[in-house]
Amino acid sequence: AGHTTLGDVYVGQGRFEEAIDAYRAAQGLSEGEFSMASLSLAFVAARLGRRAEAEKIVNSLEARPAEYSSFMVAAVHAALGDTERAFDQLELAYLNKEWWMTTIKIHPWLDPLRGDPRFDDIVRRMDFPQD
Repeated sequence: AGHTTLGDVYVGQGRFEEAIDAYRAAQGLSEGEFSMASLSLAFVAARLGRRAEAEKIVNSLEARPAEYSSFMVAAVHAALGDTERAFDQLELAYLNKEWWMTTIKIHPWLDPLRGDPRFDDIVRRMDFPQD
């Protein structure tokens, strides 16, 4: 978890190559088990234009639906520019009541989806308290 969090900090700072190193370290410690580091690595690969690498990771996870966060897969698809697949996954996250959905209004990895009426609809359905 520490390496994954460090990778998230690096992403926030735009230090993507260092984020990749941190996520790979986290993967190495997970002993082949699924980890958030895998999705985070896919996200960074997508942001760096490494489409094939990002798609390989996300496609392998989508083949095992019980083992991944639909919310985070949506973020990877958003970074890849695959808006339709991103919204399909975000809808799954909503229906499955993933805890990540509590961050939908502020999570920066979903920024490419903001402004789309479907995004606004999902946020509305979350029924957050009014500001």
